[in-house]
Amino acid sequence: MNTKSLIATVILGMTLTTGALADVNAFKDAPSQKAMQLHKRMSYAAYQAAAKYDNEKDKINAYIESMNSGLEGYKEAVMESCIANWGVEKAGACSCMSEKHDYALEFRYNALSVLTSNYEKEANELNQKTDAVMKECGLQ
Repeated sequence: MNTKSLIATVILGMTLTTGALADVNAFKDAPSQKAMQLHKRMSYAAYQAAAKYDNEKDKINAYIESMNSGLEGYKEAVMESCIANWGVEKAGACSCMSEKHDYALEFRYNALSVLTSNYEKEANELNQKTDAVMKECGLQ
């Protein structure tokens, strides 16, 4: 996997759906994997929070609320993983990306992709926004 693909994967959280992390576990202690590993733990906790509800809307809201509780730490981990992948010379660009990324949309996409089968709109929007932020921040 090339660096650009890895960063996009980290940002989108796409590797965090059921069973998709098997190949990442071999690198779980690598600095470049910090965001993915944190996101995996956050997603697991969010899924547990959502499981307490019967109503789909309540499940989605609980999932997103749980993800938001770890937002600041996740932003830091995204930046650290970005620097580990792109190098310290891109630290400013990584900071830019970490601050401008649409985490609310990412967490909504994550909730919908885990709890429903209706997430295509959010996936497309997240891809477009992430590409724009990466380009704006000099990571493309």
